Amino acid sequence: MAKHTTQKESAQIMMDAITNNFGETTIVKIDKEKYIHFKAELKVVEKLQSLLQAPKELFKNIWKAVKANKSNLDEEITSLEQNEKTYELLNNKASKLLSNIISAEFIEDLSLNKFEDCDFNIASSVTISNSMYKAKHVQAGAGLIQLVLSHPEKIKEIFEQKKPIISEEELSNLSDPKEVLDENIFFINREDKTVTAKFNAAALVQTLTSDFSESSPIIAKFMKAQDIYTISLEHLQLFIGSKISPLIFKSLGGNNPNAKLEPVTLYQDHLESKTESNCFFSIAIDVSDSMSSHMKVCKEKLNSILTQFVNKTSNWTISITKFNDNSFTKIFHSTESTIKDLNNHINKLSSSGYTNLLGTMREQLKIIQEQSKYGHYAFMVISDGADTEKKAKEEEAIEDTQKTLKSLNNFQMFTLELGTENKKFFEQLAKEGCTHINLKNISNLSEFMQYTEQLNCSTKIIEFLKESEKIYNLTAPSGKIAIGEAIDIGTQIRIGNEKYEIESPDEEESGVKLSGNYDEIN
Repeated sequence: MAKHTTQKESAQIMMDAITNNFGETTIVKIDKEKYIHFKAELKVVEKLQSLLQAPKELFKNIWKAVKANKSNLDEEITSLEQNEKTYELLNNKASKLLSNIISAEFIEDLSLNKFEDCDFNIASSVTISNSMYKAKHVQAGAGLIQLVLSHPEKIKEIFEQKKPIISEEELSNLSDPKEVLDENIFFINREDKTVTAKFNAAALVQTLTSDFSESSPIIAKFMKAQDIYTISLEHLQLFIGSKISPLIFKSLGGNNPNAKLEPVTLYQDHLESKTESNCFFSIAIDVSDSMSSHMKVCKEKLNSILTQFVNKTSNWTISITKFNDNSFTKIFHSTESTIKDLNNHINKLSSSGYTNLLGTMREQLKIIQEQSKYGHYAFMVISDGADTEKKAKEEEAIEDTQKTLKSLNNFQMFTLELGTENKKFFEQLAKEGCTHINLKNISNLSEFMQYTEQLNCSTKIIEFLKESEKIYNLTAPSGKIAIGEAIDIGTQIRIGNEKYEIESPDEEESGVKLSGNYDEIN
């Protein structure tokens, strides 16, 4: 059964499993670029970075966390993977990496003092001038370094040719960057006649890892706060999903070998987080009278969700259905519509009337079943109250949901509820493989934004055959964190078309046992 957790909570579960008691990491936030900002001591960060370079050691550590055994990483980690391009860039100090991009002689020509290593993969230059004019000249020189670092293609070219920039003439063909360079990569500050410039080598390398998808994630210091570090959430998820295990389980009973297990993450078959195939996204919004007090914030949050989805997806069809006593649907296509069209439509929504929840759900599920030309499908229902119109039964809506999940590949369904009127019904849908999110208030609707980037991901259905012979389903986007129904050792599961039985591993084994194929579930 899919149980909603916030993105921050899911990421903390992952970080806890990775570190597994060799040190504490506390997630402060996840920024809009999907970087985890976490607080930790330097010695913990250094050990964590070494562990990420050693997938076999990393797996053992995570497996111990799964079995609720404390890890012992006091000894040096020796099985580091060799020839990882990202780590080759960080083999030397930050000052050395910068000199491989811009020569030390050119930095001196720019009137900046030498960059000295001062922190975790950070080098700093402090230049004190004897006049404001010279201080501004130094600041301008630092700005030229910033200009170079704002052009990733230029940096890659420099690395490939192994020829750092040695003069200002080489910068003549560099245009102003489309995006402002993140200050966590290169920071310039002038106070009176003193110019301070800081170069964060790890933060720069983080931006280059898209070319090294097989490599381990990089940790960088967040220069604006003490003891705060950053790591890419998406890169970390993909790395764990592709390198570690078909399934990772969290023990719910300490060291008891027969304790119930809870699936935490699904194996990532391929490293692409999304495909180019088109996505059909259907949204059903309750606009009955009881939603009137929530409507303003609801529209704001929906516009943010749609903006994020459109920015992440190049080929889409979005169906927006407003429902009260009746329902009205309008469809938008990426070839004809813009985010402005979607936002204008959402902004015109108003509330009145009663709630035809079940009838609308059945209607929309049947429409989705007919959309056979799409590669990915998603259905989101937002409501604050029980069905008042009785035009359909809960059993019928559940049956339609089952049919849709079975008939379509890569279908995800989300129920978002204000209040508890539909709690039992939506929890029953969750057992079929949907994700249910209970909203404490309408502002929490923004929690759905953690799912928008996975709507065009490939998904797999994990089926759990319980002792009662009842099948529980979990729809999991490939490589993403997903907390599911607790299961027992010996439980039979099916991931896609593969069938397994969960067994407790031997103490020395490096992973969960998935043994044998069981008979088809009818």
